[in-house]
Amino acid sequence: MKPVRIDFAKPSLQRAYWHTTPVVWLFCMLGIVLCLSAIFVIIQSRTIGRAHQVERGLALKTQVKNVAEVKKILITESQANAINNTILQLNLPWSEMQEAIEAASTVNVALLTLEPDAKLHSLKLIAEAKNSDDMLGYIERLKRQAFFLEVILSKHEISEQDSNRPLRFQLDLQWSAQSTSQMSAP
Repeated sequence: MKPVRIDFAKPSLQRAYWHTTPVVWLFCMLGIVLCLSAIFVIIQSRTIGRAHQVERGLALKTQVKNVAEVKKILITESQANAINNTILQLNLPWSEMQEAIEAASTVNVALLTLEPDAKLHSLKLIAEAKNSDDMLGYIERLKRQAFFLEVILSKHEISEQDSNRPLRFQLDLQWSAQSTSQMSAP
């Protein structure tokens, strides 16, 4: 049989202190140490975080100063012209040009080269046709395209080296400056 503890005394803090086992005291101390270390870690991380914020702020201020101190790069007139010519070539109205050429194309005409000149708003086109009727029909269809202002036949010859003897011709086409400016407008 187990011994029965009969205790008629009033519960008090002093009695709880004396009746607490050493294992319970060990767990209480361990809990207090863990709480204190957690508080210490939180305080330390906040101070490190503030230090990082101050460092970031200083770095940002120095970056702004460095950006402000950047010297202006001098570009010569020839470099500026080359840059402007490149920008003009990159801003060619390729989609409108392609749509106009495709609308006029047939299976009897083969395009060989397209050489646009953005400054002059012109396009040099070299193509081959089976005969002169196909060539003239192609030129007429190009003239009907709203994109092109002018279509001029500048050269034509029969290619003797090819067994089919196609008619090779060169066209100079002009497009309007408005179509280029409409494309660059937002």
